[in-house]
Amino acid sequence: MSRLQAHRRVRLGALAAIGCTLALVIAGCGGSSSTPTSSLQGPGADPAAVLPAGTLAYAQVVVRPTGSLAAAIDAASQRFLGIANPGAKLDALIDKSLPAGESYETTFRPWLGARVGMALLSGPVSSPSYAAVFDQTNTANATAFINSKAALSNSGGGPVDKSTTGSYRGVSYVDDLTSHVLFGVVGKFVVVGTAKAFDAIVDVSKGAPSLADSSDYKNSLSGVLPGADLTAYVPLVKLVDALVPASDASNPEYSAVLSLLRNKYASSILVASATVNGTSATLDIGITNPPASTGPTETNPIASLPAGSWLALGSSADLGPSLAKGINSLGELSSLTGSSTTTNFSQDLSQLNQVTGINIQRIVGSLTTIGLFAKGANLATLEAGLVFGVKSASTASTDVTQLHTLLSLVGMSDHSFTVSNVTGAGISSGFAVTPSGSQITIDVAASGARIVFAYGKASLTDAIASGNRLGASAGYGTATSLLGSSVQPDIIVQLPQLVTFLRSFGLANTPEGAKVLAYMTRLGTLVIGSGTSSGIDHVRIVLGA
Repeated sequence: MSRLQAHRRVRLGALAAIGCTLALVIAGCGGSSSTPTSSLQGPGADPAAVLPAGTLAYAQVVVRPTGSLAAAIDAASQRFLGIANPGAKLDALIDKSLPAGESYETTFRPWLGARVGMALLSGPVSSPSYAAVFDQTNTANATAFINSKAALSNSGGGPVDKSTTGSYRGVSYVDDLTSHVLFGVVGKFVVVGTAKAFDAIVDVSKGAPSLADSSDYKNSLSGVLPGADLTAYVPLVKLVDALVPASDASNPEYSAVLSLLRNKYASSILVASATVNGTSATLDIGITNPPASTGPTETNPIASLPAGSWLALGSSADLGPSLAKGINSLGELSSLTGSSTTTNFSQDLSQLNQVTGINIQRIVGSLTTIGLFAKGANLATLEAGLVFGVKSASTASTDVTQLHTLLSLVGMSDHSFTVSNVTGAGISSGFAVTPSGSQITIDVAASGARIVFAYGKASLTDAIASGNRLGASAGYGTATSLLGSSVQPDIIVQLPQLVTFLRSFGLANTPEGAKVLAYMTRLGTLVIGSGTSSGIDHVRIVLGA
C-alpha cells in the first residue's frame, strides 16, 4: 500500500463516519410518537449530554429507527422517493464509500447506537471547532473501530501512515495528522472531531457544564415537534459573534447588521425539528424570545380565497404600514446611494397628490392583508387574482376610484392600454385594464373591505363570492390539522392540480419533464404556515398533506 493509499484510508475512515451520519439523516428523520416532547426524545443516549453548554450549533438525529418509526420511514420513502426498503439501499451506498473489505454491516452496525449529534463548538469561521458524536452500544466494538483507523500497520507492507495515538485526561484517541481529526470513545459515545472539540467533550464527560443541562437548551425544547427525530439548536447571536472575524465585525456595514441582530435576537434561539408519519413529512423552524410584535395583525385571508385553488397564499403581517414605510424610505436611500432616481420618485408622488388629489402612500397604507390564488386546468380556464384587505369598505371604494382615475390619465397619455368600467353585484367601484392589441384583461374592483385584481373570465366573481371558500374544503382542513392548532397556513400548493396545469403546456412530452411532473404528483400538497405558541414563533412546512 502506498503512502497516498494509507493516507486515504485514514481520512476515508473519518469521512465514512461523517458520511454515514449525513446519509442516515435522510433515512432516519421519522417519528410516530404523539406524546408532547419534553426532551429530545428517542432511544439511546443524547449526544448533548457530552457537549459543552456554550455549543454554537447542534443537530441530532435518530439513525437506527425501529418498530413503528422504521415502518413510517419505509412508507414515506415509498411515497416521496418511490424507494422500497430504503435501509438496504442506504447500506449499499455506504458500502461503496468504504475501503475494500469493509461494510456498514461490519464497520458501523456492531457499535452504532440510535442517535448521532453534530455540533459546532466554537469559531472563527477560518478555524472552527466541530465534532460528530455517535451514540454507541458496544464499547469494545467501538474501540476496535477507532483502533482500526489508526493504520499504524497495514497488510500491504507499505509505510506507516501519518497518524498517532494519545490521550487527554485518561481518554485515548487516534489523531489523523493529515485531516487533523481525532477519533475516540468518550463514555457512551464515539467522538470524531477537531482536537479542541474532543478536549471540550472529554471535559464535559468529567463534569464540566453540558449543553443538555443548559437552561437555553432546555427551554428551546418546547418548540420541538412532538415525536421529532431530527432536531437542531442554534443560539443565533452567539453563533454570529463567534464566526464573524474581528476585521469584518469592525466594518461599518457588518457592524450595523450585527447591531441589528443583537438588538432583535439577543436572547433568541433557533430550534428546528422534523418528522414523518408515513404519509406526510413536517419541518418546523422556531425562534424563541422573538422580537416584540409591532402591532395587531388582521386574520390571514387565505381561508376566504376560492375553493379549488391549486395555489393559495395569504399574509397579514402589517402589510400596509410596511409598504408605506418602504415608499417613504426611498428618499432616505437616495442619500446613501447618491442616486437621484428615488428622490425624483418621491417628488413625483408628491406632485401627483397635489395635482390630482391621488395619494399613493395613503392607498398603500390602507392595505391590511394580501391573498393570492390560482386555479384552472389550463391557460383557457385559468383564474388568478390578488385580494387585498382594506381598513374599511369606504376606503376600498375610494382607493379603486382613485386608481381608476390615475390609470385613465396614463392610458389617454401613452395609449398603451385602455380602461373601461366594471360593474356587478357586490362591486362598489371597479374598472378593467386591457393592453393595446391584447385580449388579456385585468379587472380591478372594490367589494366590501377588499380590493381585487383578477385575471380570467370568472376570476373576479369567484374572488368576491361569499360561498365555496377554500376554508370550507376538506384539503384545507387536512392542512390545518397537520400544521397544528397554533400554526395557521400561509401558503398551500396542491401539487397534483398544479401538475395538471403544467401538463397543458406540454411539459410532460419529454422524459425528463415527465419524471419531474410524476414526482411532483407523488408529493401531494405542500403547506407552509406560521404562528406563535408559548412565546416561540414558528414556521412550519408540511409535504404530503
